[in-house]
Amino acid sequence: MQVLMFLTLGLVIGVAARLLLPGRAQGGWSTSIILGVAGSLGGGLLGGLMGLGRPGLGAEWVMSVLGAVAMILVYDAMMRG
Repeated sequence: MQVLMFLTLGLVIGVAARLLLPGRAQGGWSTSIILGVAGSLGGGLLGGLMGLGRPGLGAEWVMSVLGAVAMILVYDAMMRG
């Protein structure tokens, strides 16, 4: 059940990250969602390691979105050459 919740939240964060980025997506929405899930995991883990994962702060959400945005930006840069 936790895996399903993680994937659903990652999907929402991936969509939010793509909406924050202007321009045409390299690879489309499905790629953005997959990168969003991966970036959300990375950003959330990094936030936890930095001590930002305490309940009530909301920093894990911010770090997840930032991680997803970073993953999408890196992917777009790699695809453009």
